This record gives sequence, C-alpha cells and structure tokens, in this order.
Amino acid sequence: MRATRIMRPLTVLLVAVVLAACGQTIFPPTPLPDWMMTTVTVERVSMSDSVSIFGQVTPVEGLELSFDIVDGRVLEVYVSKGQPVSAGDPLVRLDTAATERALHEAEADLVVAQAELDAATGAVSEVEIARAEATLAAAEQQVISAKLALDVASEAGTEALEQAVADAEYALQSARDAYAARYLEANQQEIRRLEYQKAFFERTLRDLAPGADPTEAQTALGTVNAELTSARRARAQTLSSAQEGIAEAERALALAQAALEDVASGTIDPTADERLAYQRAILSRDEAADKLAELRAGGDPALHEAARTAYDAALAKVDGYKASIDAATLKAPIDGTILDLYVAPNDWASASTQVAYLADPALTHIEARVSEVDIVRLAVGQTVRVSFDALPGKLVTGEVVSIDQRASADMGLVIYLTEIVLDEAVPGLIQGMTATVRVLVGERDNVVAVPTVAVQYDPMGEPFVYVRSDDGAWIEAPVELGMNDGIMVEVLSGVEVGQTVRIPVSLETPVPEEGGGNVMPER
Repeated sequence: MRATRIMRPLTVLLVAVVLAACGQTIFPPTPLPDWMMTTVTVERVSMSDSVSIFGQVTPVEGLELSFDIVDGRVLEVYVSKGQPVSAGDPLVRLDTAATERALHEAEADLVVAQAELDAATGAVSEVEIARAEATLAAAEQQVISAKLALDVASEAGTEALEQAVADAEYALQSARDAYAARYLEANQQEIRRLEYQKAFFERTLRDLAPGADPTEAQTALGTVNAELTSARRARAQTLSSAQEGIAEAERALALAQAALEDVASGTIDPTADERLAYQRAILSRDEAADKLAELRAGGDPALHEAARTAYDAALAKVDGYKASIDAATLKAPIDGTILDLYVAPNDWASASTQVAYLADPALTHIEARVSEVDIVRLAVGQTVRVSFDALPGKLVTGEVVSIDQRASADMGLVIYLTEIVLDEAVPGLIQGMTATVRVLVGERDNVVAVPTVAVQYDPMGEPFVYVRSDDGAWIEAPVELGMNDGIMVEVLSGVEVGQTVRIPVSLETPVPEEGGGNVMPER
C-alpha cells in the first residue's frame, strides 16, 4: 500500500514535467508536498532556439553518364563499382571495328579529293584577277567611308538626338495650337445658331394660347434638335482628332527624350549603327582580299570551287569518323567515384543507355524535408549542426543554401525540400545516410531564465511560477515567457534575477518512507 501511495504523485509529476517541457497548457492537480519540491535561483544565461529536421546525404554533383552520339557493343569496361576515378579517365569503350574500316576508306577518298583539288589549281585569267582587284579596291573604299561615318557620329555625340527632342517639342506645341484653334472654330457658330432656334421654339410651345395647334412648332423643334445633335457630334469628332494629334505628338516627344536619356546615361551607344557598318565593311574587304589571293594562286575558279567543295566534304567525313571513334570511349567528366555501373562487356549501349553513375562523395549535401510548421523559421544562410546515425559522435557544421518555394505532399503532410551544404568533408559518409540537422534560428545572451519545470499554468492557461516572498511564503508570480530550449525558458517579465523559485525535484531524488519527512531540504 505504501508503494502505491508513493508512485501516484511521482506519476503526476512526470506528466507535469513532460507537458511543461513541451510548452503544453496544463492544469496542475493538488499542489505537490514540500518534500517533492526544491528551489533554484533566477539567473541570467545564454540561450539558443533551434529547429530539428531530418534529411538524407546526397552528392552535390552526381552525373548519369551515357554515350552522346554513338552506339554499339560494349568492348571493354575499365572500372568497377566503387572505384575512384579522375577527370579524363576512360570508363567504357565500344567496339569501333566497323567505324575504323569506314575511316580508312574515307581517308583514301580524302587523298583523291586532295589530288583533284591540286589539279584544279591552274592559271587564272587576267580579267578575273582585275575584277577581283577592283572588288577589293571598292571594299577598301567602303571601309574608309564607314570609318569616316563612325568618326563623324562619335564627334556629333547627342546633337542629332537633341535636335529630335526639339523637333518633337515643336510638333507637340503645334498640335496643341491646332486643338485650341479647332476648339474655338469647330461648328461653334452653327451650334450657337441651333441652340438659339431651339430656345425660340421651346418658348413658342410654352407660350401657345389655349387650344392652339402645336404641331408646327413641335416639328420645327425636332428638326432643330436633330441638327444640333449632329453639329455637336461633328464638333466632338473634330476635337477628338485634334486630341489624338496631341497624344501622338506627346508619345513622339517621350520617345525622343528617352532615346536622349539612354545615350546620355551610357545605356545606348549612339554610334552603334555606324560601328556595325564599319565592322561589316572590314569583313567584306577581308573576304575580297582572300578571294584575290586565291585567284592569284592560279586555277579555274569554277573547277577550283568544285574541287574545294569535294575536298571539304571528304575532310569532314574523315573528321566525323575520328570523332565517332573518340566518342566510343566514355571518359569521366569530373573527379569522383563510380557509385553505379550498368553495363558489362558484350552489352549493347545506345545514346539513351545509362552506363554509369559518377559522383564525388566528398562533396555532399543534406536534402531535408521540412514541415510547413518549421519552414517559416528557416532562411538561406542559417548555420546548422549535423549529426549522422551511422557515425555516432561525429558532428559537423553547415549552412542552409536553398529552400524550395513550392510545397509537396508527403503522406498527407505539406513539406518543403531544403538543401544544406556541409562545411567539410566527412570520411565514411555514404550517399543515402540519414542525418539529423539542428538549425540555429535564434540566440541571445544574458537573458533572465528559469528551468522549464518551474513554470505552471492557471486554469485560464496563463503561466506563473512560485516565488518566495520576503517573509518566506510562496506566492504565485505571473510571468511572460520567451525563448524555450527544452531545459531553460526565458522570462520576459514577472521575476527578477536573484529571486528564488520552486521546482519539482528530479525523479532520481530518493523518495522518503511514509512519514519520513523531507529528504531534499530547501536551499
């Protein structure tokens, strides 16, 4: 019976401590007896607030390797799974026997094409050379003219643009003057005449003697109203046209001013057109010089051109076969380790076949899945501390480098992918290992704090602590809480440094025998 009475308050205490540590609102039962309480002094401490998340180790740079432009039977595999390689090391080679035979034939065709090109190079007529010299002279003159135009444009600077702004301002003022003139003239006299007639017929109808026939006056009034509406519409159209002219002039002025501002600020080069024309003239001159040099080398231009085309095609064919042979050997693009190998000798590999997976295990990051509750407390650049289930005792630092702004669903939960890069390489770390990441989201020094178990809650859910008064009695002190690291909680107001508060004793404290009194005296 005695053991039962002792365990019941301990069970209540355990629930109270756990709920208080989790920040839950609790309603304490009957106050605990003195022998189950101890005291601490309110003090200033350094506290940090953090978010714990979980993720997996992923290589920073992992590549699925395949043959880009060739396919064939795998002849040799130079590496094995788990083998470190350096950039440029051969990994897998395809059988290139057929391509090598085709290369030999193409090289023979190239020899023939070279001979035909040599044969086509002969004497060129004086007329062809004279025509090419004239073309070159004209091209050189065009270079001189283009350079002169570029120099003039460079010296002129913004004069042309300033003149364009002045012209646009004049055009705008002219449009406004035209509108003012039309406003005074457009159908104005006609409208006034019709308004007078309308007023006349309205008075006539109003002043008709009893029993007089109003038909004639009403008909005249209707005619006048129709003419007045038409005159007003014509005036509105005239003024609208004039307003459109003003708007068009304002747009033209805005464009001219913008162009001037762009040039003045250096955003646009006012000599861009002249500079491009000069560059094109130089290119045309160089092409004319090359053509003349070719003609002076001798040969019929037509035959020479055909032989040159055939030779270029034969050379391209040879280069293509050589490129295919070179591409048939898959090489490591980066330093790393072969984490997966998907082919073996005699397998068929095409451009869509994944051959190997290469990554650098030393360059790793953590890919974490963060809930919507915690993601609002994370930001790029925050420092993290990372531990690994597979490497007990190993703790490294890192940094949050990216947070996916698009949420995804995971078993009904909203999560955000977050990338964390480690500050150092971790020996023994393998892709796929789980990691526990603690993200530091807040840190303050010299804050007033008490143990979290000292905080209790009244029936309204408001926190308080028991504080010893000057006469030694325990009184409830309402408190405002701040940062909570699970062990200590910041007190923003309600207690002062040096005050004494009550807390439950640790569950490891010896429990007295029934009637044995306190074994943990007040301090």
